[in-house]
Amino acid sequence: METFLWIMGILTGLAALVFLGLQFWFHLIDKNE
Repeated sequence: METFLWIMGILTGLAALVFLGLQFWFHLIDKNE
């Protein structure tokens, strides 16, 4: 069970990083236009 929680934590962290990365990317695109 600990392994499952560990994997879920990593996936959640990666999803958060991807989400923040996309937000930052779209912010830069909006600035350029």
